[in-house]
Amino acid sequence: MAWLDRRTGPTGAWASTTHERYERIVRLHIDASLDPRVRPLGACKLRDLTMDRIAAWSLGNGQALAPTTAQI
Repeated sequence: MAWLDRRTGPTGAWASTTHERYERIVRLHIDASLDPRVRPLGACKLRDLTMDRIAAWSLGNGQALAPTTAQI
């Protein structure tokens, strides 16, 4: 993901710990799926994303993650 490789945000360069945290979140919750029967969100083509698909992903994150992490 190009935005992750840039290692910067609107307020400037990220600390290395921030980059590691974002990378871990992407790897665990976007490039992977909590349900092995469902393709990861990051593997879906944009045309296949629906409001229902995003809502199910969000609900799964809300149940599996700490509240502060699920809000990211």
